[in-house]
Formats: sequence, C-alpha cells, structure tokens
Amino acid sequence: MGQALPKPALRPFLGEDTPVLAARPAADALFPNVAYAEALGEYVMVFNILYYADLSEGAVATGGIFAAFSADGIQWSRPQLLVRGLSIGLSRPGSALASGDRLG
Repeated sequence: MGQALPKPALRPFLGEDTPVLAARPAADALFPNVAYAEALGEYVMVFNILYYADLSEGAVATGGIFAAFSADGIQWSRPQLLVRGLSIGLSRPGSALASGDRLG
C-alpha cells in the first residue's frame, strides 16, 4: 500500500483554510462568480449576501448583489453594494428580489 500524501498547508480552492469571502455569523455569501476583467486589469467577483435579519417580517433588505476586486485572485477588496434586495426567492410586497440572473 502506498503512503498517504501529507495534507497541503493551504487549500484555497476548498475555502476551508483560506476563505476568500465570509459573511458569517449574521449572513451568508451566496452564488459567487469570478472573472478576469482585462479592461480593469484585475479579477472581479460578483456575489449575493443574504443577511438573516432580512428574512424577518417587515424587514428592509440590507443584503443584495455585491462586487469585490482583486489583483491576484487571493486578496480581495471590501465588498461594494451593486443592488440592494433579498438574495433568495422570498418576495414581499414592496421589496426587491436580487438574483444573479434577474431582478423581480
């Protein structure tokens, strides 16, 4: 039987040892999409943040669609709000639903 390989010191692709983005304990970061923007000369990550408090009856949404930027894909800027609204399919009268593929 072969010898087991040692666990790598960093496993950024699994996000266990070096999370790129975390919104806990008050929220979840959802639906991340990363692309290299040649015009900007850096990586752009677009994602949703769902604050748990936004799910309360009568709450005004504080989450939505955000963007972060990185020169190397490892160190990211502070998230910038693009669209405010709920990040999941729970809609209420007068509230926006912010999703990666539609606004409704």
